[in-house]
Formats: sequence, structure tokens, C-alpha cells
Amino acid sequence: FVDKHTGHLRHLYSKKKDLMVEAMRIHFPQDIVFNNPLGGFFIWVQLPAHYPPAKILLDMALKNNVAFVHGEGFFSNGGGAHCARFSFSQASDNKIIEGIKRIGHILHEATELTSLITGAR
Repeated sequence: FVDKHTGHLRHLYSKKKDLMVEAMRIHFPQDIVFNNPLGGFFIWVQLPAHYPPAKILLDMALKNNVAFVHGEGFFSNGGGAHCARFSFSQASDNKIIEGIKRIGHILHEATELTSLITGAR
């Protein structure tokens, strides 16, 4: 029973992870870096320094009814301001796709705003 159940869970979480990674590839700006883990429940995301810190992006995400964990809590040296952890384990497939779309929109808005402020393209 345990082996069968564990196999089922591995398949389930692998499918959810693959779905989130693919949604990130489609909806996130190309300069966002994220891992494609072999196991676990989370995807680690690194934002370039020209983006607002993840805490600010999280506030924007929460206003759009979606969330992630900003990275500062995972660093003991004060780092992680431009990192985030995304969980795929509990959300339904539809919520994963919709949540990543919403966050992708926020990230694209952030890059457009940064371009306007800095004059960069």
C-alpha cells in the first residue's frame, strides 16, 4: 500500500511541478530564472536586480489573490530580496496556471515600469 501510494504522490507532484514550470516558461519574462527540481514541493525563483524586491512583488500579487514566499527568510546574511519560493503541491492545476499568469502579468508590469523610470528598453 505505501509503495503504491508513494508512487501515486510522486506522479501527482511531478505533474504539478511540470505544469508550473511550463506556465512560468510561457508567462514569465525571459530574464526570470527558476529551477526545475527533480523532487520536492517548491520552485525557487531568482529575479534580476532591476526588478522590485520580492516583498513588493508579493504585495502586488496578494492584491491579485495570488501568493508566493519572498526569499529573505531563507537567507541568514540579509540576502534573498530578489528571490522567491513558489509552491505547487496544494493548488489545483487550474489555480497553478491562473496564479502563474497573474504573477507573470505583475512581472511584466514591473519590467515596463522599470523601463519607464530608467529610460532603458
